[in-house]
Amino acid sequence: MSGIKLRVLSTLLRHGQRIETGSILTVPATEAADYLDGPKVALLDPADRQAVLAARRAEVSALMRTHGRQRPDPGSPWQPVDYLQ
Repeated sequence: MSGIKLRVLSTLLRHGQRIETGSILTVPATEAADYLDGPKVALLDPADRQAVLAARRAEVSALMRTHGRQRPDPGSPWQPVDYLQ
């Protein structure tokens, strides 16, 4: 996939460049997931949402494998929660 197309709803800065309202922006899926967390962009094609979610899930899974899950101290009343089962 070449990238995810986003419609800019409010002027934003991307890599130091000003992107005007109404522009169409093509970005990688992981970057699109970050932009979609905020109110300044919308997906041009709603069918791309699954690709964005899959990219975010893969990114989080890779980080969890790299850094591991933090566990509470032995004897602590707090129990770990495994979100990615």
